[in-house]
Amino acid sequence: MIDGEIAGVAKTMSLQDRLKMFKDDEFPGEAPRGFSYSKLGLAIAKYFDVSLYYSRKYYKDSYWRQFRMLDFNANFVPLKKQVDGDLSFKHSGNAGDIIYSLPTIKALVGDRFGKLSLQLDVPISSRYIREIHPLGGCMLNRDMYNMLIPLLEYQSYIDSVDVFTGDPVEYDLDQVRSFPIPKDRIGISRWYFHLFGVAPDLSESWLDAPKEAGVSDVLLISRSRRYQNLCIDYAFLSQYDNLAFCGVEEEYVLMRKVIPRIEWIPVDDFLHLATLIHSSKLFIGNQSFPFSIAEGLKSPRILEVYPLAPDVVPTGGRCCDVLFQKQFEQMVDEMMN
Repeated sequence: MIDGEIAGVAKTMSLQDRLKMFKDDEFPGEAPRGFSYSKLGLAIAKYFDVSLYYSRKYYKDSYWRQFRMLDFNANFVPLKKQVDGDLSFKHSGNAGDIIYSLPTIKALVGDRFGKLSLQLDVPISSRYIREIHPLGGCMLNRDMYNMLIPLLEYQSYIDSVDVFTGDPVEYDLDQVRSFPIPKDRIGISRWYFHLFGVAPDLSESWLDAPKEAGVSDVLLISRSRRYQNLCIDYAFLSQYDNLAFCGVEEEYVLMRKVIPRIEWIPVDDFLHLATLIHSSKLFIGNQSFPFSIAEGLKSPRILEVYPLAPDVVPTGGRCCDVLFQKQFEQMVDEMMN
């Protein structure tokens, strides 16, 4: 039975029956269960018939991803609340995730103000990410918190930022982590839309920052070790004048090997970083924290897309995302000239 026919059968069944199928591992029609879909069965198929293996694996993965959502869907109501007065929020990082949650905070706050509490030192569950994450084993530490405060408190809709101590809040933004949607796509800001029942216009800015004289002709670059697209080479940028790098020193050292004459601009805090990005002629970065600031400001920007997890989608203002080298070179030329 093909997927469309299965979907037709599923539509005629009650939600309770579909949930029963999910819990009992029974599916309508030719279900992905039994020996053929077991680890051993799939391994045998891969050995004898690769196309059959991929067909069965896709079929099984697609079913389970959909059916895992059914249990959640049965009881889920968007978490938007009717609250008088100002609103309180909680988030535990990463820093970029906090920035990408701001459109939802701004939409929920409306003409009121928000109090944002940040939980520190929450462990990163993935061993691989722990080994390459700039903060090591946690998502948000005290140093990062101190860097974030000036930028967050500069926003007109945020009244205050403090360390989360366990007090109740109206909106726990960390709930998005248990939300059963794929976290490697869609766009990080949109994760929160589905959970909290809002739909702000992402083409409009959700961050503000001052501008700094003397930076308006700078091509500002940031590139983290994570999320690097192997198709992309920054060396051609050497032909441009007034190149500067923002990011940690380790990242700068790596970029200087590619562009020897690039300068490094250390920042005092992330409001300073936002000011540099807001003031620059063009910002180029990959899917790391500085690009979240550029996206929120709607500064002229180019995103290096990480093809294995394209979870950032530039929207609004002069912007583009690039997957391939020649496209990258063409877009830089157009946006610089």
